[in-house]
Amino acid sequence: MSHESNSNGADASMLAGNGDPRHSSQMRLNFIDNETCSKLVELALKEDWELLDYRKGQKYWILKRYLLETFERLVYEDGEAKSSRRKIIMDKKQTVAVFNTGIPDPHYQDIYALLNTCSRDDGLLLNIVGFFLWPDSKYPPETNGKAHYEAAIRAFGNHPPARASYYQTGQDVFNPARTLNCAFGHIIYERLHRLPFSYLTRAVNGIDTRTTLLEVLERARELEAAGKVNERDHIMTMEARPILEQGENALYKKIYYDLRKAAEVARRRASYSPGFAVAGYYPKEHCVSFYLPLCLEYEEQPDLVLVANLDKNKKSYTGRTIISLDDAYADARLIAKPIENWIEAASGDIRQANNERSLSPRTAIAPSIVNLSAKASLIHDGSYDLVRPGYVIGVRRGSDDRYNPDIALGSELSYISNRHGEFDCRDGSWSFISYGQNGTKVRRGADDFTLEKGLPFTLQADDELIMGGHRGFVFVPME
Repeated sequence: MSHESNSNGADASMLAGNGDPRHSSQMRLNFIDNETCSKLVELALKEDWELLDYRKGQKYWILKRYLLETFERLVYEDGEAKSSRRKIIMDKKQTVAVFNTGIPDPHYQDIYALLNTCSRDDGLLLNIVGFFLWPDSKYPPETNGKAHYEAAIRAFGNHPPARASYYQTGQDVFNPARTLNCAFGHIIYERLHRLPFSYLTRAVNGIDTRTTLLEVLERARELEAAGKVNERDHIMTMEARPILEQGENALYKKIYYDLRKAAEVARRRASYSPGFAVAGYYPKEHCVSFYLPLCLEYEEQPDLVLVANLDKNKKSYTGRTIISLDDAYADARLIAKPIENWIEAASGDIRQANNERSLSPRTAIAPSIVNLSAKASLIHDGSYDLVRPGYVIGVRRGSDDRYNPDIALGSELSYISNRHGEFDCRDGSWSFISYGQNGTKVRRGADDFTLEKGLPFTLQADDELIMGGHRGFVFVPME
């Protein structure tokens, strides 16, 4: 094989196939210390990188994660590149490397990382030794010296490395017109421990194994924080799942419909402001995901984030998992500094040394109490169905009871959706939330009220529900 130099001045024999040290299994970035981060922060446009992760107490954790995952992305892009121009540029001796951090200085010039290399049996280990601007900077201070800097400049010539690129055509903006399908089964059975414990405590109220389930979820959370994902998955499958499936899946259904409602509200909010769905990078699959905040306890106060990916058919999104607000902020920061108010506000929450949320007076809402023992009747055609808080009404469509309504209507009521609406009772007041495609009205005496999709409507005794144009459903609360 001939050894030719590419346009970046690097040795062409090291740029192709498995011989390329940029292959992810052969090239990795070493541990980044706080001093290195401080140097970058001093050079960069002002940004609050000093956020404390309340789970680890680690300074600069977002910036460290940003640099590590940016480097991984550049390795991936170089491996996929069809052109000879690389984004991690090395000198011919493979002793010095440079990459674009993607972080600007106060004048919006790119800041580049300067690295030295250490050859190991499993590939190259790279260490960041400094940062510099080009072409306006002399060699960076407090590095291995001018020789490293000059070797880096010779390596890329007049073509400094480009920033990481994340978007593909059609992926840059969330399109709320597309369907949002969510893997709630996976989320509940395998990621339930990520839900707020204050919410879970209320959700499991009244079940015999309440304490056992909360203890299992707390252990799962601790294992996840320690990086022991196999052990976490084991106890979620072997211990938590059997509890969730007790009592005809009542607890599963309760959490399922709460998550579904929160996801639908988030999708509707994104329809008014597409930027509400914040883009973030999903390193595992090298793709852009969209993050939608889920509010389970307080209005306008996200508890966790739904991760949605565009399907291969480009016609729908799949909400595949849930993550914490701080993880969402860190992933979104890989692409750009988030400016949407809900995720920007989340950065302030990360500062707190515990898991409590602070609500501003504008958004603070006293948590309402769900009366799980409340009962009501829905009378239709001379028969009645029992109604409890969280019960969903609709037409039965499939064989899986987990996804069918609690109050299942006949298929002849063709304009009523599978999950047309949900009953709720909080602080002694009953309400109905309409989800159905063909809408819902409430007739009260001589007045008709059209329900806004997704928003609760307060019910009174003898209100008649008109769902999808089908009449005659009379609501009667029970003492």
